[in-house]
Order: sequence, then C-alpha cells, then structure tokens
Amino acid sequence: MSGFDYYDYVNGLNENKLVAEMEKLNKRLFKTNPTSPIYTQLTNMIQMAQEAYNDILTSQRIKAEDKVLDIGETDHITYTPDYTKEDIVNAYIEVYTKKKPGEPGTRQ
Repeated sequence: MSGFDYYDYVNGLNENKLVAEMEKLNKRLFKTNPTSPIYTQLTNMIQMAQEAYNDILTSQRIKAEDKVLDIGETDHITYTPDYTKEDIVNAYIEVYTKKKPGEPGTRQ
C-alpha cells in the first residue's frame, strides 16, 4: 500500500477503528528493528493515522462549539451628538491643558 493509499484509508476510518489501527501499528513498531526501513515506514503510517485521529477530534470539538445562540433581536438606534463649536473648543482645552473634565475651560 503506498503512502497516499494509506492516507485515504486512515482518513476513511471512524474513531474506534482508527484507535485500533494505531494500536496495531504501535505493536508492530515495537517488534521491528529500529534500523529497518520498515521501522521508518511504520512511524510514517502512525503519524498519518494520528493526524487523521486529530482531525476527527477537532471536527467533533468544532461541531460542539459551533452552535448559534439565539439571543433575540435588538433595535438599532443611531445617535449623532450635536457638537457645537463651543463644545469642540472646550474638549480641546481639556486635552491640551490637562484640566479635569467638567472644570470650566479657559481660553488663552
């Protein structure tokens, strides 16, 4: 089975079969000589199976979190303050003279 075929295979398994597949691969890995090319192939297969398993877990978590809460409807009210020139001047005075808000503004 080529790597691509195995990728398709593990991504087609359900969660329980995927766990069983990873257990089977790990048992084979422990019996394999680490210098053997089969050892590398098994580690790659385990990695593919683990990634497929992580995808399943992620999709389950997203489905659980991806529920829309119905919070009702809200009215949209647009409020535009009526700034007179005096209000704007006083706001600038407060900023540039570092006076406390509400204190009378002084022009210099």
